[in-house]
Amino acid sequence: MAYLKDVLKVIEIFKKENNENLIILQCTTNYPSKIEDANINVIKTLKKIDGIEVGYSDHTIGELACLASVAMGAKIIEKHFTIDKNMEGNDHKVSLLPAEFKEMINQIRIVEE
Repeated sequence: MAYLKDVLKVIEIFKKENNENLIILQCTTNYPSKIEDANINVIKTLKKIDGIEVGYSDHTIGELACLASVAMGAKIIEKHFTIDKNMEGNDHKVSLLPAEFKEMINQIRIVEE
């Protein structure tokens, strides 16, 4: 929920403090986010920033946005998992069941290769 200039300002603060432990994750905070609103193309822009690892925090249904973000260079994926998608709360609807999560990881490894 920030503009690129805000992200750059935070990165500048981290670098000024000699903190090398910074990873920037693209995230759309709608629950669930439509895949067309995930804006994973911003990963291309973030990857141009020297010395920064880039990742993706997903709130879409399924794993397609995660796979696409890895193809664009995301090194970190944050995706919720649940034991029951019908539980109360917004997260469960966009979460993967354990077997689905495992399959997403398998698919990510294929994309990485």
